[in-house]
Amino acid sequence: QGLRARARARPRPSGGAPARRAATTMGPPLPATSLTLGRALGSPAALCTLGVFQDFTCPFSARLWRRLMEDVKPKYVDTGKLRIAFHHQVQPWHPTSTLCHEASLAVGRVGGDEAFWKFVGALATLEGFDANTDAATFGDSREQTYERLATLAEKVSGVSKAAVLELLRLDPEAIASGQRNPGTLVTNELKLQVKFGRQMGVHVSPTTTWNGLVCDTSSGWSAVEWAAFLDPLLEKAAQA
Repeated sequence: QGLRARARARPRPSGGAPARRAATTMGPPLPATSLTLGRALGSPAALCTLGVFQDFTCPFSARLWRRLMEDVKPKYVDTGKLRIAFHHQVQPWHPTSTLCHEASLAVGRVGGDEAFWKFVGALATLEGFDANTDAATFGDSREQTYERLATLAEKVSGVSKAAVLELLRLDPEAIASGQRNPGTLVTNELKLQVKFGRQMGVHVSPTTTWNGLVCDTSSGWSAVEWAAFLDPLLEKAAQA
């Protein structure tokens, strides 16, 4: 009762108008469009979508992505039967993961979908994966890692290294306002991706979804095993 009484007794602003609650901004902004959360390969008209939550510094994610691009994409995506949606899954026990995912978002902003997919493919190669492991990066600074990733992006995606690095600098407006942990110019975008994965209950990578629901797959599957998984589901979708 005491708290309510004090609230009732609080003076109103001059003029007698009721006080308005101050507007607040909490966390990252909401997605601008339904396309904000992840990029997809394949026709929007495809009846089914295989979602893939990937960590660029996870060996199982890299192996799964190579298999999908070598065997699944030509047979199912390029023929219009399936879409593959890529989702960023940063795992904190891989320290370089955040930097790799930020770099990929920067590449996507600078060069669009085509540049993004080329960069993702480069990171998923055996060489690209190994370059971002703990063993390879333990002594590197954050700035050195961004520099190396931007160099790779320019080489494989054709984007401007300088333009990518511009997005990977600390947010100057936030620094000017006194923030000490402002993040880069793509950090808020990455926050949306991380929030989506947490909302979905995704813990590890790779995690896959079928039309939005988590499903059991394996990074060790062969082309034959992927066909055994996909063919019945796609046949069922076609008959629905």
